[in-house]
Amino acid sequence: MRITRIDGVSENVDTTSNAFAAVPYSGRVEDLPADVAHCALSGGLRVAVIDGVLARQERRVARFDRHVALALMVQGTGHYQMEGASLPCVYRPGSCYLSCAWESARGDDVFPAYNQRKIVLLQYQADCLSLFERGGYPEPSGGEFHCHPNRAAWVVRMPMPRVLCQLADELLAHGIPEAPLARLKVESRALAALVTMAESLTKGSLADAVSGDALQPTAQDEGSALTGRERRRLCMARSYIQAHCLETISVLGVAKAVGIGESALQTGFRALFGSTVYDYVLERRLAEAERLLRESMLSIGDVAWRSGFSHASHLARHFRRRYGMSPGDYRRR
Repeated sequence: MRITRIDGVSENVDTTSNAFAAVPYSGRVEDLPADVAHCALSGGLRVAVIDGVLARQERRVARFDRHVALALMVQGTGHYQMEGASLPCVYRPGSCYLSCAWESARGDDVFPAYNQRKIVLLQYQADCLSLFERGGYPEPSGGEFHCHPNRAAWVVRMPMPRVLCQLADELLAHGIPEAPLARLKVESRALAALVTMAESLTKGSLADAVSGDALQPTAQDEGSALTGRERRRLCMARSYIQAHCLETISVLGVAKAVGIGESALQTGFRALFGSTVYDYVLERRLAEAERLLRESMLSIGDVAWRSGFSHASHLARHFRRRYGMSPGDYRRR
């Protein structure tokens, strides 16, 4: 099974709360909403990829059983509030979050509207709890512990090691690979990360886990400086691109269509979505070309034309950079 990216604005919310859109969630990866791509690998490891922008502020009410999970937050803001805890665990880009629970508990995930979320979730077998201390650890150097006040459950936040940042980037961009050896490598990297964290927590320091090569959180997420109105306009721009990316399109044309200045569009789009307008158009066109190569017998030239490229050679150049092979080789594999 191949995980694909989640693009567009997520509308999977309801209005059971005046302050938030409240969404119940069991805490299991397989019970995530349908708009979140996920799959199971061998050894009980489950992977989920969240890549999108919420149209409204959301409070995800999580009720979970025994588990070990690791969240890799490449981009996003919000917080996690354990039931009964006085202080929330704040979400920061460039951080990872290890969650362990030995008994049923509850907590709320809160995400603001119009903020890009790029998150990879790794859920391990509950047997992996034997790697960790039920009662938690002293406050580790480089990390921040949040313990449930009434249950055997805790979360620790730490800077994301470069190796995990690379793993998250690969999964967000390409999904779980189909080749058996490549899938096995994903599993081994995820398990190795868990073992390293267990050893580091036992030693009382996360220095070994981050190895001095962590991607530190930024002082201020660039997207957080945008107003709600600007975020709405930028989300409209992204939707406009999705609808018109196979046509002749320009930054100025997109800006005029959504009522925003060209410079503001370029700067804001990159801050909110982590991509330039040009790169996003290119990404959408390549995704359409890949679909046509899989699902049709059109010539490479026709695939290029239908996916918005001016010439087959133009498609081939960008396709090779994105997928590591020519369009013809991709179809024949």
